[in-house]
Amino acid sequence: MQPFDPQAFEKTLGGKPIRLYTLRSKDLTVTVHNYGCVIVQLLFKGKDLVLGYDTIDKYITSEEKYFSAVVGPVCNRICPPTATIDGQVHTFKDHLMILHGDALLTCHVWDVVESSAEHVTMRTSFTNALNFPGKVDYEVKFSVAGSVFRLEINAVSDKATILNCTSHPYFNFGDANILNHTLQINAEQYLEVDDNCVSCRYAPVKGTPFDFTAPKKIGQDLDLSNEQLRIGVGYDHNMCVTPNTEQVVLSYADVTMRITSNQPGIQFYNGGCLTTKDKCHQGKYGVTYGPKQGVCLETQHYPNTCNEPTFPQIHVKAGDKYVNWTEFAFE
Repeated sequence: MQPFDPQAFEKTLGGKPIRLYTLRSKDLTVTVHNYGCVIVQLLFKGKDLVLGYDTIDKYITSEEKYFSAVVGPVCNRICPPTATIDGQVHTFKDHLMILHGDALLTCHVWDVVESSAEHVTMRTSFTNALNFPGKVDYEVKFSVAGSVFRLEINAVSDKATILNCTSHPYFNFGDANILNHTLQINAEQYLEVDDNCVSCRYAPVKGTPFDFTAPKKIGQDLDLSNEQLRIGVGYDHNMCVTPNTEQVVLSYADVTMRITSNQPGIQFYNGGCLTTKDKCHQGKYGVTYGPKQGVCLETQHYPNTCNEPTFPQIHVKAGDKYVNWTEFAFE
């Protein structure tokens, strides 16, 4: 597979230029763009391992706006959409919940401040956006070295706030869907969800379809009668992992990916709600995307921590540096 035509991704939006940036190592070619810090293409062994689109306009107009993008200030769901920060209650949205920071970091053109053959750094800032307190300076770094792709999200606020950013790539290593991909997640617990798919309590994985402590195919238990699978349209749950360890192994055919991160959670989403109703789901290489065509493994703190005091909290003090780093190693 060849890199995309750069002209299909050149656009000016809000007075800021958008373009592609391609990183190359001996084993990997990773292409990103600065609208939402999206991973457009990840080439390994001649295969593109992520879903996506072939023009910038599709990323901008698609209903699936989080496709392989960075999300924040707080990823996943906050329900109700409030948090107490420094003794003050902040409401982020006048609805049932807020999802993925209401695409604040996603539907946005970032400034590229540094780039080379093997890395690119993008930055942006927001002040009191969505009623999240503080002027927050965000930085995203992409880099490749050998067979390792590293993604780092940094942020600093001038006021106490909450931060929990992630990246949202959909992986598929070459099949019509991801049901025959083999997955191992080093998690003894996961978070059950309520009827709104909001994380609400710890549960053991043992004896449930959520036990991936030994490798198994993603589709192996999807047809079992299970209330959590029903709510999530399959898997759409936080897995409780150990920071700074190998957390996930995903394999199919001759490709294996190992994920290591400093985060305590992995959002395991099997793409159950990907649909073809959106004309922009005509993806790369003429493929139309549908349910379970990609799997997301999003490194994060636990969802809905603002409303669950037993979960690891995401409060960040003024001047403290927030860091989420993730390494994807391929073999």
